Amino acid sequence: MTSARELRDGMIIQRKNSYYRVIEPQYIKPANGAAFITAKLENLFNHGKTQVTFSPNDEFEVKQTEERETRFSGSEENEFCFESGNEMIKVKGSSYRKQLKYINQNETVKILSVEGKPFTVKVPDIVERRVIALHDKATLDNGAEIAVPSFVQVNDLIRVNSQTGEFISRK
Repeated sequence: MTSARELRDGMIIQRKNSYYRVIEPQYIKPANGAAFITAKLENLFNHGKTQVTFSPNDEFEVKQTEERETRFSGSEENEFCFESGNEMIKVKGSSYRKQLKYINQNETVKILSVEGKPFTVKVPDIVERRVIALHDKATLDNGAEIAVPSFVQVNDLIRVNSQTGEFISRK
């Protein structure tokens, strides 16, 4: 168990049957009165954020995250499938759609989980995609559309920032 005064930015804690990432914990000792700790907590599964106040002696169980390399197998509505060895991992949630927008099937991604429960997907920051059509935007080989400079042509291989969807360069 870890006391509230030991909380650090980025720690994962369990509180009230949920898992949270600690953001910006601050130890506050007012001139009059008892010390306290404030922190923002981000729920790992629904990404809701809340500001909380703790007594310095409040205790929490700190959790370790596991990182697992998988292959993205595809999606159907809000269910996303990943393969790891002979195991098929299925996760639900619309938040994964944005993270996987620039990823093709069979590409390697990492799944982060806590106590076996996946909470996010880590994708490469930069991906290479082929331009298959040009209209107002470029349509990429996985169906995503992005703005590109006028010199980009159909069949060009381009580099895309998977976090922002911005064109980086032509390969």
